[in-house]
Amino acid sequence: MQSSQIAGIAFSLVSVYLIQHFGRALQRGRASHGWRRTDGYIVGRGTPIGGLQRLEDSAAVPTYTYSVNGVEYTSNRYDVAGTRSGAGPAAAFADHVVGQRVTVWYDPADPGGAVLVPGVQSSSYQRLLSGVALLVVGVSFLIAGTVESRSEPAKGQKLTSTQTTDSVRH
Repeated sequence: MQSSQIAGIAFSLVSVYLIQHFGRALQRGRASHGWRRTDGYIVGRGTPIGGLQRLEDSAAVPTYTYSVNGVEYTSNRYDVAGTRSGAGPAAAFADHVVGQRVTVWYDPADPGGAVLVPGVQSSSYQRLLSGVALLVVGVSFLIAGTVESRSEPAKGQKLTSTQTTDSVRH
């Protein structure tokens, strides 16, 4: 087996895992349109903190608390894809302060799973496409290794004069 074939198998296996993982996130994003909403409150960033501290413009997604059926939950997920920083979340929450009310969307089957923005975001598609691109790379390595192994004579096999002449012509 050629080293390019081994690399192709490795890339392909990793990409299949990523495609499955990101595909499930895409399905979950679509399903989140049917999630229930409740009121939540910003408690800080990262570790929940108290006080009326203004979030910085470059801040990551704030940490927020919300209650479902009398049980309090804490989360810092912006969307189903798991975005916790970047231009979208930072801009969306730049003017929010600790203690401010936010709408939280939670999964009725798993109330601990909540987001501030339901639905599928462009990052979900980008992640899925990265898995597909990695699969293309893996398959390319497999094809290259297969072509390479077919063009090489087997170990210990002598080339005939016809094979030698043919290989010189090409």
